[in-house]
Amino acid sequence: MDSKRPDVRLDDSPDEDGIVTKRDDSSATSQSDSLLERLRSLLGR
Repeated sequence: MDSKRPDVRLDDSPDEDGIVTKRDDSSATSQSDSLLERLRSLLGR
């Protein structure tokens, strides 16, 4: 595991643009949603 990128695992595969796509899409989506909600609450929106 790369210590600089704890979100990237060895079984994750980058797409053509080099963006890592998780194999388990459901967990990636739930993490994104919770992060988005956290940012919205911090910004008061």
